[in-house]
Amino acid sequence: MANSKIWTWLPIVALLNALFLVSSANAVTILAGSDHLETLDGTFFVFPLGGSPTSVPMMGLPLPGLAPADTVVRRLENASCATDGSGTPVACLDPGNDPTPQVIDIEIVALSLRSVDPVDLDGGGNDGHLVVLLSDHASSTGGMTIRHDNNGVDEGTFDSFFDVFFDVFIDVGLPDLIPIADAQDLTHRFESFGSQWSATPPPGALLVQGPIGDLAANDHIGKSADQIDLYVLAVQEFVPNLSDPDNPLAVHQASSATVPEPGTLGLFGIGLVAFIGLARARRRYALK
Repeated sequence: MANSKIWTWLPIVALLNALFLVSSANAVTILAGSDHLETLDGTFFVFPLGGSPTSVPMMGLPLPGLAPADTVVRRLENASCATDGSGTPVACLDPGNDPTPQVIDIEIVALSLRSVDPVDLDGGGNDGHLVVLLSDHASSTGGMTIRHDNNGVDEGTFDSFFDVFFDVFIDVGLPDLIPIADAQDLTHRFESFGSQWSATPPPGALLVQGPIGDLAANDHIGKSADQIDLYVLAVQEFVPNLSDPDNPLAVHQASSATVPEPGTLGLFGIGLVAFIGLARARRRYALK
């Protein structure tokens, strides 16, 4: 009789164990989409002004249709995070067939910066403000490694790198920017480590809504309980200086762009319209 009771309870115990394992290990999917960033104080580029390297403080130049965002990064793949609430951070994986499964493919699709103050290009007096824009001639791609804090809250950190191709112009107050002849199609590798993210948008965050799969959106509609969006809370990207490691060649500090309420741009296609506007503005920068 005792053995029969034991055998009666074994399936129930097994079922309870299975339920416990399912509830204690959950996969959270970070959806592919865009990070709309706003440049912060502390950003600078080193330029050869007057014959010597000069650190030039930079500020964001808002993108048409996406103000106050001045930088847009697209995460091109979903990331799957296997969480169990243990408090031990876990790496989020590309669920596809990427040969480096912990690296999510990313691309910077918009960059618009302006020097805080006018600069002197050749020692003859201030010429105007420098403007840095993403190059039309090459894609600025890289990778991101995302970690989930695994503490019961959807948040964590990430590392990233970009090969950023950019052009430099001078703004002298004319309708068109003037390209600097020896500062076109420049490239820098920007790197960041331990940057913070959260699935909860910061107060007043610029939200671009769209369906799941819309890479221009950062607020996807129709998410399931195990799908989240990612919002950058703080990131410091820098360009290493191999000859002087203590003095990087550039630093870009940014966070998710925030606007006065309401922060939502609207449904479907707003991102596309904004980028069309940006492309038109970008064409005006070339001399006729």
